[in-house]
Amino acid sequence: MTTLTFSKSRLRLSAGALLAIGALAFPALAQSTDSPPPNPSGQPQPAKKKIPTREEVAVKAGDEKKDDIVVLSPFSVVEDAKDGYQAKTTLAGTRIRTNVNDIGSALQIVTSQFLKDTGATNNQSLLTMTTGTEIGGLYGNWGGNGAGQTVYQTDTLRRPDLSTRIRGLSSADNTRDYETSDIPWDAYNSDTIEIQRGANSILFGLGSPSGLINASLKQATFKDSGEITARYGSYNSYRGTLDLNRVLVKDQLALRLDLLKDDQKFEQKPAYSDDRRLYAAMRYEPKFLNMGSAHTTLKVSFETGSQDSTNPRTLPPTDRITDWFKTGTTTNVAGAQVNNLNRQFFDFTTAPFYLANVAGSGSTVSTSPNYQPNLTGLYQGSYAYFNQPNSSTGAGSFYAPAQYYMGQQHGLAPSGVVDGSITGSPTNGLLVIAPTQTWAIQAGMPFANSYRQRSLTDPSIFDFYHKLIDGPNRQEEQDFHALNAHLSQTFLNNHLGLEGSYDRQRYIEANYDPYAGSDLAITLDINKTLPDGTPNPNVGRPYVATSSYYGGGGRQTTRESQRLTGFAEIKADDVIAKSWITKLLGRHVVTGVLNNIDNHSDAQNWAANAFAPLGSTADPDGVVGTALDPYRWYQQISYLGGSAASLTSPSGMNLSNITATQRPASTNTLRVFDSRWNQPTNPAAAGYVDPGAPWNDPLHQTVSTQSENPSNYVGWVNLPVQTLYSNSDKQQLQTSAIKRRDLISSKVLVWQGYFWDDVIVATLGYRRDTAKSYTASAPSTPYGNVDTNAPGFVLPANPFNTVTGTTKSYSVVGHTPVFIKKYYPAGTDLSVFINRSKNFEPSSGRVDMLAQPIAAPSGSTKDYGVTVSALDGRVSLKVTKFTTKASGASYGVTNMWLAGSVIVRSWVTAKRYQAGLTGDPQYAGPNYNYGSMVNGVFVQTAQDRADQQAAVNATLSSPFITDQKFWSAWNMPAGTNAGMSDYRWQNNDIEPWTGGLGGIFPDGMTATSDNVSNGYEFEFNAKPTQNWDITINAAKTKAVQTNIAGGSTLAFLTAENAFFNSAGGSLLRANGADPTSTWKKVNWDPYVWTPFQLSQLLNGTNNAELRPWRFNLITNYRLIAGILNGVNFGGSYQWQDKIAIGYPSVYKTINGVKSETFDVDHPFWGPTESSVSLWVGYTRKLSSGVTWNIQLNVNNALGKDKLIPINTQPDGTPAAYRIAAGPSANLTTSLSF
Repeated sequence: MTTLTFSKSRLRLSAGALLAIGALAFPALAQSTDSPPPNPSGQPQPAKKKIPTREEVAVKAGDEKKDDIVVLSPFSVVEDAKDGYQAKTTLAGTRIRTNVNDIGSALQIVTSQFLKDTGATNNQSLLTMTTGTEIGGLYGNWGGNGAGQTVYQTDTLRRPDLSTRIRGLSSADNTRDYETSDIPWDAYNSDTIEIQRGANSILFGLGSPSGLINASLKQATFKDSGEITARYGSYNSYRGTLDLNRVLVKDQLALRLDLLKDDQKFEQKPAYSDDRRLYAAMRYEPKFLNMGSAHTTLKVSFETGSQDSTNPRTLPPTDRITDWFKTGTTTNVAGAQVNNLNRQFFDFTTAPFYLANVAGSGSTVSTSPNYQPNLTGLYQGSYAYFNQPNSSTGAGSFYAPAQYYMGQQHGLAPSGVVDGSITGSPTNGLLVIAPTQTWAIQAGMPFANSYRQRSLTDPSIFDFYHKLIDGPNRQEEQDFHALNAHLSQTFLNNHLGLEGSYDRQRYIEANYDPYAGSDLAITLDINKTLPDGTPNPNVGRPYVATSSYYGGGGRQTTRESQRLTGFAEIKADDVIAKSWITKLLGRHVVTGVLNNIDNHSDAQNWAANAFAPLGSTADPDGVVGTALDPYRWYQQISYLGGSAASLTSPSGMNLSNITATQRPASTNTLRVFDSRWNQPTNPAAAGYVDPGAPWNDPLHQTVSTQSENPSNYVGWVNLPVQTLYSNSDKQQLQTSAIKRRDLISSKVLVWQGYFWDDVIVATLGYRRDTAKSYTASAPSTPYGNVDTNAPGFVLPANPFNTVTGTTKSYSVVGHTPVFIKKYYPAGTDLSVFINRSKNFEPSSGRVDMLAQPIAAPSGSTKDYGVTVSALDGRVSLKVTKFTTKASGASYGVTNMWLAGSVIVRSWVTAKRYQAGLTGDPQYAGPNYNYGSMVNGVFVQTAQDRADQQAAVNATLSSPFITDQKFWSAWNMPAGTNAGMSDYRWQNNDIEPWTGGLGGIFPDGMTATSDNVSNGYEFEFNAKPTQNWDITINAAKTKAVQTNIAGGSTLAFLTAENAFFNSAGGSLLRANGADPTSTWKKVNWDPYVWTPFQLSQLLNGTNNAELRPWRFNLITNYRLIAGILNGVNFGGSYQWQDKIAIGYPSVYKTINGVKSETFDVDHPFWGPTESSVSLWVGYTRKLSSGVTWNIQLNVNNALGKDKLIPINTQPDGTPAAYRIAAGPSANLTTSLSF
């Protein structure tokens, strides 16, 4: 495969098609008398129902003829064993059907009746109601977007169903019929949903230590049935399903068909999510093989589907607009007054220096009286403007900022030789309002590095509840296909059995998001002029910006699993005569599993847009160049409204969102500065200008030379450029491509013993897994993109990493013996349980900063508690005390990429300064030497030269900076231009990836941390009458993080900090005439080391957005007599405790040094949250075998749109928020037959 492509073929299952299929099947169904609707019994059930014997596992057929017996395999769950909201049996314990009460692990089974009553159809609508679970999204109960200084929403937009957390730890694994899956589950073809909390090596030796969410899929049954459903919801949403089961050969062959069309709309316009699926299942139990004590079952299922969406955002835009309206000054930590923006506009050309007679000059100079700490430079790239939010194409030319793309490589020195500098030109680009943390650092605010980006909270500025800010410019797509087959054979009346299964899944996803790397800040254009000096027609207008480098990504995975499961049951009385000994010894089930898994994945990322490489003929000065780097990508600026110049407050601006798909025209012009000398070079020629002649520099008001006069050069010109688009030119815009393969071999052995008439149930599991990981990265081309067609882009023969692990688990459940239970009140029972289990997660491709494999994350769980039941099992309470640990979980260090990039920056800069020390004229000037500018002339003193030599020596002799392991790990090997080569420093390629050199941080680079969660879980289920279901659950959780970014990450960053605190830390950046600008001061300290130090202080604190208590109540009551017979009504109530969203920043003396730290004993708390959902329905039998149902569900009936804080500033002021949606409603009608 060369390029990841996303199939546009979709299943277009319209509502009309669903109705037509239902109509075709309806006549025969309406006449059927073999399958009347179920008639639930109200008779009480035993508190501890024994598993049906394996000789006679049977369910009576619908007509209840005594001679119609359907034998059920132990590899299946008893199909009529579900009683309202309570499931009686499961495969989750040992992979063989087991009584739920005999399982010691923390398992919650969500029945189809629960899903139907609550209207839950997927993770987003279910997990707010289950025990100890969290889900992101507008209707979710947590954010799930991380706790960084800038909270981004990328993965939660791409796959909101995966934004889960169990027990406050991490996301759960997604499985279907206990096979790992990328396919999001949906209720249309799900029988039950099992939520396993904590590690369980019997089910999954490899996986998330938090647990898993498994969808048990519907299977064909030997009973004709069907249901057609239509749901109409808020914001014009629609959902239609068809479930049709047909018996083709009585008791032998059955087929099932399920169809789904789900078109969901949201309050945020134009967000949507369209889901199309088809599912088919077959069950074949050939009569000629089912004779005597043997039984054969073949089950095959297939699903295909697609999802297209522009999902709603759960985060408001970042606020970078309200600061512009602040007047006066702010007092910093030193007691000094620093300027607020005071509704000013700025001249970017005079920002880097102060002149007393130039108003507003020196706005970015800290010693200037005009200093504005709330300003910074717009990120690299040319500028593309969209003047109107409803405009699909850009307005006019692109503009290239002077400091990057002016082409000053042709600038002359006073001697007439090229020195690559024109000091009379502006040396910086456009200005923007700074991010909150940048402002805090530049303003000298106390605890500046702990500041976080602020969310916009005033919907009158921009209505983030109803408007999707990026409009139609983002799209998520998914295609999937799954085939599953099970062939089981049992012998000796189900005492012995063997099942072979095969599972193959193919999943493709692609997301096109030009704002993927943007914090989507709403800000104002504060620049008086454009880069070419002309007046800015958009000054004062609000806008959002993004870099065209961000565009999206895609992934294709193929999962193939082959599993062989065998079991044997031995009863003591099968071996010896019945006696008290056989009762004591009971029965024993041994299960063995052999499982081979082969997973392939192909992941790619691409830029949204970029200039096409022009080549040397069209672009002789290399302004655009060929590499896919900042020379070819651009900043896209989209204006959202008119100028705010006349406003005194942003409230009431009512800005528009982007309402058109915006991308520049395919052919455009780029305004660039041509730095070629444009005067005669012969002194005898007319108009000759001597480069060394004096010239009064009007910009800097200094006496300089004509070599620095921009008027002597060609100047601003239009350069024709073409634009590439990711949807049509993806191959040329791919920035990375990774192939992976995971081969996993597992062996599992489980023993389950039932002692003393099943009073004691013990389970012991042993599992051994071997996981081999293979990985390959596509090489870079001279054009900066990666080549997925390269011959070397194949997986290696030898694995990158091999992990072998052995895990054990055990549980013991003790029920009350009969001789004790007789003293209990009638119908009551008590059980105690204990469970211990472990697992590990191979996490293919995880490496540290030197590309060394990181040990696999591992998990362990300890559960123990008690279950009390009453009313013959119709009421039960289970209390669990748990401790779940996750060791070596992935952890994102703030600016981890910069920690490596600054090494390259230091080496390149040191080599350039080393060249300056040679005295070679081509390395003269401030780009290669320490010194100062005096009247426009660069001057170097002896002390300057000595300081330069010392910094160069310290940097280039440092083993840390020149460690070849680092350079190789970052794809910059020795002997290539990408490595420590003359080519790199001579072209000033200070980033690993610039100049098309292809350097990049190691794929899969991450740090790690440990997490521990402990607490209590309470699960109450009741069915007081046959028509009343109640379930209540609550969880008390304390989850803390420890060993944050420890191990190799801590060692690497500590060594790097030691370098920057040595003589190497004095190395100046690119301008040797600025003695205050070092890599240590500008990059390392504020953006790497200080945030890292602060993260270390969080060891032992709560995980982000953790709520100590959660409580859920769900109930439904059905009226079965009287005038309201057939009516049902119910509701749910969810309550969440206050939330720790930050810690006070304080000073504390540590080892005699006054240091910043956190007061972790007194966290800042966010508010409690609650939600009420209500429903009412009516069921009526229309004719024999045909039942009509209608139900209205109102979710969050008493709520409203609001913002929930998720983190704070150092003083406790909320910083970032998430959006919580208000009420929504669904009206569902169905026909069952």
